Order: sequence, then structure tokens, then C-alpha cells
Amino acid sequence: MHSAAMRNRLSAFCVITAAVMLAPAPIPALAQTETETPAQTEAEEPEQQTIYDADIEGRLRLDDEQQQLVEEILKESTREQRTILRKYGIDPMGEPRAILLIQAAGELLDLGRRTRRRLRPILNGDQLAEYDRIIREVENRVREAVRW
Repeated sequence: MHSAAMRNRLSAFCVITAAVMLAPAPIPALAQTETETPAQTEAEEPEQQTIYDADIEGRLRLDDEQQQLVEEILKESTREQRTILRKYGIDPMGEPRAILLIQAAGELLDLGRRTRRRLRPILNGDQLAEYDRIIREVENRVREAVRW
């Protein structure tokens, strides 16, 4: 289970997971309050920050036009990514499990490539380099937290 091939696949997965789990801004983990009701839908509930999230928009110093476009792309990617995680039984708030991440890797790799491809024409060279740095940071957090 600790084979080099498995670790390489997990490493590639971490890069792409980082690419797609970039919430527009980190939101501190919130406890349920008295004003929340059990009838709230997932769309109405505030997103909690996970090890996969990053403040990408804040770090890229986007202009107004870029802000709107990037926010739309990242929200869509985050929704798709969370759907994939649910499909494979991965709890984004829980400790990452290598076997589950590896099973989901193909779909997540594809989503990560699509997300970066959509962002590339919007970001300038410096912003794209910063985006790639953010991806590596999140990759490292996931790699450090993964449970074999």
C-alpha cells in the first residue's frame, strides 16, 4: 500500500485537488447557531474552510473584471469538486485518506486541468505564477495530512 507508484499518484492528485478546492475566500469553520434550522439546504449553509481551501482571489490582486470572472470559475469548480468528493465518500472536513483520494484522482485531475485552462486567459503572468504557488501550498498541506 506504500508503493512508490501509489505515492506518485497521490502526489499528482494533491496538485489537482489543490487546484480545484480554492474557495473564493477562506471562511472560518462555523458551529451551528440557534438561527440555523435543519431544513436549510446545502446551498444555504456557509462553506467551512478545509485544508484544501485557499484565499486565491485575495492573493492574486485581481482587478474588478478579473474578480468577477475568477470568482465564477472558482465557485463552479469548488461545487464540482465537492460533488466528486461526496461520490467517493471523502469528507473535506475530515482527515484525508489516501485510498479514497486515489480512487477520486482521475475525475479530480480532469477538473483541475479544466479549471486552470479557464483561468489562464484571465490572469496575467505574475498572477498565474502566484496561482501555481498557491496550488503547491495546498498540495503540501494535503500531503502532510494524508492518512495511509
